[in-house]
Amino acid sequence: MRKTSGSLKGIVSPDHRMNAYFAQCSYAGFALLCARLVRIVEKAHAFTFCCELENGKETARGLSMNTHMERKKMKNSKGFTLIEVIVVVGIIGILAAIAIPNYISWLPNYRLKGAARDLYSNMQKARMVAVKSNQNTALIFDVANEKYDFCDNWDSSLATPACVGNLLSVDLGNGIGYGHGNASSSVAATGFDNDVTYSSPVDVVVFNSRGLGNAGYVYLDHQKNTTTYAVSSQSSGVVQVLKWKGGSWE
Repeated sequence: MRKTSGSLKGIVSPDHRMNAYFAQCSYAGFALLCARLVRIVEKAHAFTFCCELENGKETARGLSMNTHMERKKMKNSKGFTLIEVIVVVGIIGILAAIAIPNYISWLPNYRLKGAARDLYSNMQKARMVAVKSNQNTALIFDVANEKYDFCDNWDSSLATPACVGNLLSVDLGNGIGYGHGNASSSVAATGFDNDVTYSSPVDVVVFNSRGLGNAGYVYLDHQKNTTTYAVSSQSSGVVQVLKWKGGSWE
């Protein structure tokens, strides 16, 4: 075997040269691949930018068309002129000037009529409750406080007859009170008394289990109106509402 002198550092074996060759080839291939990938990415970015640019143009074109259409609609739309508005406001003002005074004069009479009909209904109810429950019922009129109370159990056997059941208070209210307004004569010439003519018991109408009761009248008026209503009940239990018509009760 032949001996070789010197260092082995500078010697490259065939395997090493092959490995270096393959390393160089691999590096070159990797560099080429990277270059191609960079080109592909650049093309993709360029394509995306072009698409976005085209979309922007389409959006701008759409917005421009919408703005044009809106302007066209606004141009073709019709409204009210100042003269038309002034005429309408004037007509409304004239109608209000005619209607409001009539309404103001009509409202008190409407409320008075409603209060009279409510009293009529409560008298009818008291009579029906008396028959149904087989005991006396009553309406107690409080002239001073302009109200009346509904009693579902009135005891006439007491030394001083009184309500021994439940009381339901009804306030006339809204300017309505006991009074006879411009009526010059009472119903059946019985006199107005204190505008409640029930006398036995005083200011109380009582219905018994047979639907019968004491007779009398209740006069109602309104402080802002001269109209008068009379609500009455007869001993037979009949209840009615009458209105003063200037010379008579109807």
